Amino acid sequence: MYVQGGSLLYPTTKGAIIQMTKAMAAQHGPEGIRVNCVCPGPVYTPMVQGEWMTDAVRRARINRTMLKTEGTGWDVGYGETWLAI
Repeated sequence: MYVQGGSLLYPTTKGAIIQMTKAMAAQHGPEGIRVNCVCPGPVYTPMVQGEWMTDAVRRARINRTMLKTEGTGWDVGYGETWLAI
């Protein structure tokens, strides 16, 4: 069963990673070291495909995004590749 808003742990850890990245960037920026993290929004992957992911749930999830779209694993991978170059 899908619970709107998700769990407590996922957004908490995502927020912690963003703050840690900002702190590391501030600390290591003067050394010329860049620090990035990748925190995608809704991404449709085989991991999220399941009985709970009905068309209605998927559409509701998409409608909660600013651009009314969802990403793919390729979108995330291309972003990470760009950062690695």
